[in-house]
Amino acid sequence: MQSQKGVTLWFTGLSGVGKTTVALEVGKRLLAKGYLVERLDGDVVREHLTRDLGFSRADRDENIRRNSFVAALLTRNGIITLCCFISPYRQAREEARRLIGSFVEIYVNAPLEVCESRDTKGLYARARAGEITEFTGVSDPYEPPEKPDIELKTDQESVSVSAEKVISFLQQHGYIDPGPVDLHIHTNFSDGQFTPAEIIKAAKDAGFGAIAITDHDTTQGIKPALEAAFKHGLEVIPGIELSALDEEKEIHILGYFIDPENIELQKVLEQVKVARRSRADVMINKLNSLGVDISSGEVRKMAGKDIIGRPHIARVMQEKGYIADLAEAFSKEYIGRGGRAYVERFKITPGQAIDLVLSAGGIPVLAHPGYLSDRTSLRESEIAQYVAMGLKGIEVYYSRHTLKQAHYYKNIALRHELLITGGTDFHGHDLQFKENIRLPYKHLQELKNHI
Repeated sequence: MQSQKGVTLWFTGLSGVGKTTVALEVGKRLLAKGYLVERLDGDVVREHLTRDLGFSRADRDENIRRNSFVAALLTRNGIITLCCFISPYRQAREEARRLIGSFVEIYVNAPLEVCESRDTKGLYARARAGEITEFTGVSDPYEPPEKPDIELKTDQESVSVSAEKVISFLQQHGYIDPGPVDLHIHTNFSDGQFTPAEIIKAAKDAGFGAIAITDHDTTQGIKPALEAAFKHGLEVIPGIELSALDEEKEIHILGYFIDPENIELQKVLEQVKVARRSRADVMINKLNSLGVDISSGEVRKMAGKDIIGRPHIARVMQEKGYIADLAEAFSKEYIGRGGRAYVERFKITPGQAIDLVLSAGGIPVLAHPGYLSDRTSLRESEIAQYVAMGLKGIEVYYSRHTLKQAHYYKNIALRHELLITGGTDFHGHDLQFKENIRLPYKHLQELKNHI
């Protein structure tokens, strides 16, 4: 048994709207995650708890009172309790909320005619024929929630989508663990291979609770990522990875929870984009002089988006058979730093990168300090300089950090009271996400606490 928070999910809506159907799917998903779940609905409790009650207003209120008391006991003892009752009156539902405390009101909504069409028991037909009196929706009113915590429109969405909305709400409000996070992901809007939508679906399928989109020097992938995340029920953190130069060292600064439309940030990113295109053209010309026959058009086609980087040049070289693997391109022979076809990039300093993130409302974090582009690593004295500039965190857990390095940088973070993050630096070898960093969600929550 795992530690869990008790909560009552109160599904309310007309007969035939799908309360129990959705609740069963939610319960199945929670049980699969290892949570303790109990379900109360009319058919379950009528046999023992409410057999003596009819359908008058007073009896209905008493029905809700009794079930609320049971739900309160279960919730108090850490059970996720699924209550499925028409519960037509707002006052009774509000009294249930007050009694239970940890209470989520879920309005399961569909037009009356849809509910009638689903009525396998023929209750609506009997009510309209006068055989059943005081039937909600026909001869008795239903008072819909004015501000439900969740609204499910079961005439427009599948049971799966409705259940996912409930699960996502529980995750986002801390009732259940959202799952692990990866805070360093690149899409094809910079030098990744896959679209934001492909990455979001893959991350969701792999069981992630959240990921951060941190494309190199661009925010263009954030909007499509957020749109895909809404569809799949995955939390996405808007981010960026800014490239900076500290003398001869290339330093990367991650920015989390940035405003993608920030004017100051976008101004610099436009300068970077123009400089990248010019730089790529010069490197391609140098490669041509070395006998590597590739064109700017081929590289732009490979990039597909506004941002062009050395990986796009390397992929074209590989496609045309000039190199066996991508690593070969990043050597002294070709476009590795200091190589025969290498061209220096547009420069901003680490301090400027940190200031840009802060000005965009974000949290600046030092990326992979143990694995810089020249394969060197940063010492504590160097990191302390960035802390003085406004650095707020360190990417301690990284796909190419050794355990020794992770321990080293964790201790530095603790000594300097810095946030601890982690990520794979995913660019897209495949979409299985098997090798990705799986950071506990608490690290993301700590980031949120510093926004």
